[in-house]
Amino acid sequence: MADEAAKAFYMPAGAYAQIKNRARYHLAKPHVVGREVLDLGCGARPGPQYLARHAARVVGADVSAEAVAYASANFPAPNLEYRVVGESSLPFPDGSFDAVVSFEVIEHAADTARFVGEIHRVLRPGGTFIGSTPNGLRPGKERQKENPDHVSEMSLDQLRGVLGEKFERVEIFALARGALRHPAPPRGVAGRIKSLVPLRVKSAVKNALLRSKAAVAAGNLAGAGVKMEDFSLASENIELAGTFYFVCGKSR
Repeated sequence: MADEAAKAFYMPAGAYAQIKNRARYHLAKPHVVGREVLDLGCGARPGPQYLARHAARVVGADVSAEAVAYASANFPAPNLEYRVVGESSLPFPDGSFDAVVSFEVIEHAADTARFVGEIHRVLRPGGTFIGSTPNGLRPGKERQKENPDHVSEMSLDQLRGVLGEKFERVEIFALARGALRHPAPPRGVAGRIKSLVPLRVKSAVKNALLRSKAAVAAGNLAGAGVKMEDFSLASENIELAGTFYFVCGKSR
């Protein structure tokens, strides 16, 4: 597979998805500074290179040889190496890393318990597992196109159970841009509320949304007003999140 094909397959599609992916790595920074880190499922993204700016050593790993080749050629660093790994086991001895980062990967694993078990195995005592995954019960999921590669999307309770089988400390957050809100009121109520809003305000809001969507579609993040710093970890209304972000600790 050519470089551009690998990039198309393994990099997030669209400007918004790319900035959200960078935010995941940015939020992991406190857990990787000065440590030896494995980025599992790194794809053809620059995430490992970002981690390498702060970590002592980074290994970017993926099941795709094409993605690894692309990332290795385009996102190098002196303290960074890339490896192709298998789907069921990791080619590293027990206790090889201080931290494992794995974003948007666990939902691709048919055996989530084995996946988490392998990560636990390669972590040193006191190590940290940082990851993210789509909320299997996210609001509006029924209106979204189903991803056939997501074989293990989980609810909040399911995710907590899988992670808790191996890790003594499990913290799950909502990866959010702005406040998480409960679903909108019934259409009839919403309609009555909207009728109270002046027409000029409705028009201004609509035009701002259209400009933002157009900017995102064009890849102009500045024009869309989307910044990496806009994303944060919320500990309230986690069940409403589109994406769960978790931090797990292995006992010493």
